[in-house]
Amino acid sequence: MGNLKAEYLEQTYIDLAPLKDAEDCRTYLTRSQVDGSLAVRKEICALQYPLYQQLIDFSHPSLARVLETYTKDGRYFVLEEYVSGSTIGSYLKRGYHFQEHEILSFISQLCSALSFLHAHNIIHRDVTPENLLISTDNVLKLIDFGISRSKKEGQSQDTTILGTVGYAAPEQFGFGQTDERTDIYATGVLLNVLLTGSLPKDDLPFDPRYRQIVLKCTSISPADRYSSVSELKSQIMAIKPTRIYQAEIVEPSAKAPRKDSLIRRFFRHVPGFRTGNPGKMIVAIIGYFLMILFVVVNGTRPLERGDIRSEYWTINYFFVGVWAAYVNLGNYCGHIEAYDKVGPLTRLLLRTAVALAVFLTTGLLLYFENYCLK
Repeated sequence: MGNLKAEYLEQTYIDLAPLKDAEDCRTYLTRSQVDGSLAVRKEICALQYPLYQQLIDFSHPSLARVLETYTKDGRYFVLEEYVSGSTIGSYLKRGYHFQEHEILSFISQLCSALSFLHAHNIIHRDVTPENLLISTDNVLKLIDFGISRSKKEGQSQDTTILGTVGYAAPEQFGFGQTDERTDIYATGVLLNVLLTGSLPKDDLPFDPRYRQIVLKCTSISPADRYSSVSELKSQIMAIKPTRIYQAEIVEPSAKAPRKDSLIRRFFRHVPGFRTGNPGKMIVAIIGYFLMILFVVVNGTRPLERGDIRSEYWTINYFFVGVWAAYVNLGNYCGHIEAYDKVGPLTRLLLRTAVALAVFLTTGLLLYFENYCLK
């Protein structure tokens, strides 16, 4: 019976082109001679065969559907739905930057897929950009269950150490059993990569909302992470997209957009421009223009009878001093690593130190101008 099924499926689905060729996994694009539909034929290892058999009964919009499984000559094969699109990994390699609302949408879709798998006691264990495909209709698909496993209650640790370096949680390296929180760890890393282009160990999001989520997802101890993907998704859904400085996603065939310039990165830290809110940006532009105009006019106007140049510069120094204090007080997160983790007393001391530094600097400038230049 098994051989008849294998012969029927191999005669029905004709290989068109190889998609992936590895020592333990050969993948081909195939076409059905019955209806002309495309599918993916993949050779898998014996350990993964029962899992793929289980996946046949599952259907979720963010999971590539498993059509059939069969064995032949001691080898194991699976036929999966073919999804037209490109992986997030391929986009990142081309230097693409996703808009914030797209990132939130993709993470939300991923959480839905993982929540569905976790409800059936399946842990993916390899959530990476290469295993997340964006279809042509902009739907995220979680693919490749090559190292997925069923959760085993009461087991102290996994018997096999597998995972992608950078995305794999500590427990995947023999420090404990993988569970739902293992996929949460990888999801946090993915969120960080989409926002910053780097792993959490190298850089963290400037926005404290995202920074807090990433730090919680990637905690060393699973107990310190979100308890479920649903909890993580609720945090993601609560975020209202505000930034507009990221380039819009384009199709792979289109010209790749430029990476963020130095000017764009600078404006991410300037008050009024950090959130990307158009209203705040307009107010900031007007405010900065008036400030520069005020300083230039007062600093360059000619001396007249009874006019004291120092009075103009005194006002200028005060004006610039107030602006400097505003900039610094509004950018603690950019100056201090993990500012959101320090206590209230430390924050008060930091604010006091910056305010004192600005006050002393302004005072020295006024002293120098009034007593040394006369």
